[in-house]
Amino acid sequence: GRMLRMADWRDIGQRVGRSALSSKNEYRLMTDKRYARPKLSSEKHPRGLIKEMATMAMRKSGGRATVAEVIQICNTDAEIKLKFDDKLNKQLSKRTGGVKDEPLWQISLGTNLSKFCRSTGESRDGRMIYALQDQA
Repeated sequence: GRMLRMADWRDIGQRVGRSALSSKNEYRLMTDKRYARPKLSSEKHPRGLIKEMATMAMRKSGGRATVAEVIQICNTDAEIKLKFDDKLNKQLSKRTGGVKDEPLWQISLGTNLSKFCRSTGESRDGRMIYALQDQA
């Protein structure tokens, strides 16, 4: 039972057509229950819902915010909660490679914010600050 070195993972990865890190992470997913993702229902958010909600939250933040700040606004703003809360998929899951359970809508927002907002190249509390496409 010794730990595999990255050189070992590189060899394994070459055999299965993956990178060393990808092979190591896949093995960890299969063998460490902390990383296992729960089986999810196939229920998806209505198309555009996360983008619409996140855009509304970004506007309320002044047009610039981190993912964590956008999620905080979505969780606490009465207008946003009234409009979106009953449509959000709150089933718990894990981010890729993560061990913390989070509602699926938060994972989806975090994964997709960069698709409709742009990175400012700045960070706050070690987190990337995003801006709406039409904001400076």
